[in-house]
Amino acid sequence: MAEILKTVNLWKRFGKVEAVKDVSFSIASGEYVVILGPSGCGKTTLLRLIAGLYEPDRGEIYIDGKLVNNVPPHKRGIALMFQNYALFPHMSVLDNILYGLIVRKVPKDEAIKRAKEVSKILNIEDLLNRYPHQLSGGQQQRVALARALVVEPKVLLLDEPLSNLDAKIRAKVRIELRRIQRDLNLTVLHVTHDQEEALALSDKVIIMNQGMIEQIGRPVDIYYRPATVFVADFIGTTNFIKGIVKEVYENRVMVEVNNHHIQATRIHDYDRGDKVILAFRPEDIVISENMMEGDNLFQVLVKDKIFMGPYTRYIVDLAGHEIIVDVYGRHKILGSGEAFIKIPSERILIVRE
Repeated sequence: MAEILKTVNLWKRFGKVEAVKDVSFSIASGEYVVILGPSGCGKTTLLRLIAGLYEPDRGEIYIDGKLVNNVPPHKRGIALMFQNYALFPHMSVLDNILYGLIVRKVPKDEAIKRAKEVSKILNIEDLLNRYPHQLSGGQQQRVALARALVVEPKVLLLDEPLSNLDAKIRAKVRIELRRIQRDLNLTVLHVTHDQEEALALSDKVIIMNQGMIEQIGRPVDIYYRPATVFVADFIGTTNFIKGIVKEVYENRVMVEVNNHHIQATRIHDYDRGDKVILAFRPEDIVISENMMEGDNLFQVLVKDKIFMGPYTRYIVDLAGHEIIVDVYGRHKILGSGEAFIKIPSERILIVRE
């Protein structure tokens, strides 16, 4: 796929705060890419740099192969949908959708035709004569999206577009947004702090932390093969245990944790005595009240259990460490007391402390 957006060594400072630090990435035509990170990590600043609302201190921004650092926003071939939708309250839905086309001097008949086509795709053709205050939050979100899509942008920029919707509507709109993106073959760069939203929508996720990129990858890689402790901790729920490397074999590593030995699949080179952190997901652990076979089998104490609907969460004590174990589906709920857990070695991430 052809590259449609690229940033090269992008920097932006506000006073003493470096909001974006040496950020480089690229997006192919038709990709849905999500920038994910905690509040203050620089993701919205990065989006506004690409949109042309901020000027970078250093670095380059390319859209469709053209350097756009000094190109005004309306000439970059992008459309930006804001978190608060930014609809004009005194304009009808139709006039709101037409606004970007009018700014670009598209003939009125053509503009109206395109506006009606987009409104039909988004199922808001019956709302064209209403005003924003007469719409629900979900309807306002569709109007804002229609206004962005109607200008036929090379890149659609979305700034926390679903954050104002309640949980059930947000889940429904996620599906619709992905369908529209695929049907129209849109190139989308979407900013959010919602992990579930990022994993559900994206072809590729960019994890940011303190103005820098921590990891870029497919959702499945980000989740199961996090590159850093920050990514492992930020995405989903993760157990962390500190230990010391005792033995290094060809395909695995033996780590000592309070006189217990945990085996993990070897990915990088390690030396005996290295201080490391073991990271593994709660759903990857097997728990039973009966003894099991295999490596990484440990006797634990069940301290608490929480019924979460689709799964039951157990809090267990392993060698003085509190471990979370999630068991999905219907099963016999274990009581408090002793139990056994098994941690698959291939599911354990090892990071040097």
